[in-house]
Amino acid sequence: MSVAILDPLTREGVAYTSAQGIRADTSSRGVDLAGTQITATYADGTVETLTWVAFDPYTFGGVTGADIDMSFGFSAHALSTTKLLTTLTFDLLAASSVFDITTTMEDDTDGINTPTSKNGFPFELIEMDEALTGSVGVTYSNIVSLGDAPAQGDLFTSMTIDFSALSTGGLLGDVTWNSDIDTLALAGDLTPLPPPPTRTTVEDTADAFVWTRYTDTIDADGVRLQRDMLYDDGRTLEILFQDGVKTRATLTDAAEVFGWTRYVDAFGPDGAQLTREVLFDNGRRDDVSYTDGLRSVQVSTDVADAFDWNTVSSTYAADGQRTGQTIAYDDGRRVEKLFENGSRTQTTLTDTADNFAWDSVVSTFAPGGARTSQTIAYDDGRVLEKLFENGSKTQATLTDGGDLFGWHMYVDTFAPDGSLLTREITYDDDSVVFTSFVDDPGLI
Repeated sequence: MSVAILDPLTREGVAYTSAQGIRADTSSRGVDLAGTQITATYADGTVETLTWVAFDPYTFGGVTGADIDMSFGFSAHALSTTKLLTTLTFDLLAASSVFDITTTMEDDTDGINTPTSKNGFPFELIEMDEALTGSVGVTYSNIVSLGDAPAQGDLFTSMTIDFSALSTGGLLGDVTWNSDIDTLALAGDLTPLPPPPTRTTVEDTADAFVWTRYTDTIDADGVRLQRDMLYDDGRTLEILFQDGVKTRATLTDAAEVFGWTRYVDAFGPDGAQLTREVLFDNGRRDDVSYTDGLRSVQVSTDVADAFDWNTVSSTYAADGQRTGQTIAYDDGRRVEKLFENGSRTQTTLTDTADNFAWDSVVSTFAPGGARTSQTIAYDDGRVLEKLFENGSKTQATLTDGGDLFGWHMYVDTFAPDGSLLTREITYDDDSVVFTSFVDDPGLI
């Protein structure tokens, strides 16, 4: 045979996937190809479109047109034309079958082979008029993947045989050929995949902006899926979109210019911000939650154990003012702060790890920030209550709640400058000792 078969070409075309994959018996017969669409194009420009049919229930199938006749059982395809044929296209989609074009075995990790498809082979001529010269080209298109695995490039639904480079300008007469075909386990199990997205890159060649370039990824409907941006200072920004709405943005300090490593923002379907995660160079991480696009909760975590605290959690009102804050220290202390109109109103310090002589310290504050009271509960049962005016201590009451001492209560009063004025001690026997620390009782 003097005709050369050119290396097959492949085009992705419309991508398909099969959930159930190929049947166990991968050797397809003519009967399995029923429904295949055949397109015959002749040198005079006419086209015949035919549908493959089964000739019997078990083996043979084929198609007969005005100027073409084809049949296949299990070994080779027989083709006969009475008019000069230039191209012949087989579309196996309706037959739930695929062309398997590589000879790679499944255990050969160096070659191309879709798992479970076993080895195949591309188009080959078996018998043709010896007087013909030239070449025959074959193009496979409409790539196929099986299951969750990506397409490997060996399975296709369509094959076009090009006879136009033969010495006669096409095929006239008889030829036998073959190309491996596998039939799916489930009829109708070829589902089209959405076309791959396109990418467009814009570069700031005139250095007119703060960014160097950005690349937009667009789906087949023209909806933006992603934007990747490079800034002049080395920062990179990745923005993800769903239905054209921004859902996630990741800003990275790739050049290590700033004190932070990464910002990650998440957004709701309406575009309002939901969360923000900030990772700082010193190992601190901030996790921020938003309600109706406004910050509502912020939690700082000492991931690298660089500070004397483990977490700092703050809550915020709709107007942005802080309403509460909780700090967990490494030594077990826990501070809870309350705020009104942005001003601290109360703090509660708790010794959760029992590392100190006290159990809790509760302080209250006036709207201007001056402390109004403080209560300290000690481990031994004592309770110390302090009162303040204009930020200065005016009275301190120490109570023996655990009944460990010979006294029941100490009550001290103080002058505006903080000096001790009086002390009254009540003992367990109900006796009282009052002491003044000023010369003029009128000051008391």
